[in-house]
Amino acid sequence: MRPMKLQTSRFGAIEVDDADGAYVARDGDRPSLYVSDHLSQAWLDRAAAMIDDVAALDASARERLSHGDLIIEEYLTFHREELGMDATLGALRLVGLGVRPETFVLDYSLGTDELLVVSFDADRNLVGVAHES
Repeated sequence: MRPMKLQTSRFGAIEVDDADGAYVARDGDRPSLYVSDHLSQAWLDRAAAMIDDVAALDASARERLSHGDLIIEEYLTFHREELGMDATLGALRLVGLGVRPETFVLDYSLGTDELLVVSFDADRNLVGVAHES
């Protein structure tokens, strides 16, 4: 089976292997990109448009995060109490983008392996916030 392509202005052309997906490491301020395996070309094309419009999705995600909820508060509290960091939402950095089956995710970090992951559906609706490590 021929690899599929994810074509974006941010990352260029990326071959996506059906069995292994694809990964592009962070480069300076550019976040990393993880593409899951077993995705359709139609979904990759929609995800490519989301990648190219990541600034708007980032703004939407940050707006949602600013409203706070238990997951967000626990994330910030963990960094303050367990790691002694000055953890604020303003310090969050967008460190990763992910193309998963039927979801597009933005990974935020305060410089640790602990992430706040914001998920969007194919129609760019924000559908969830999770704390992952």
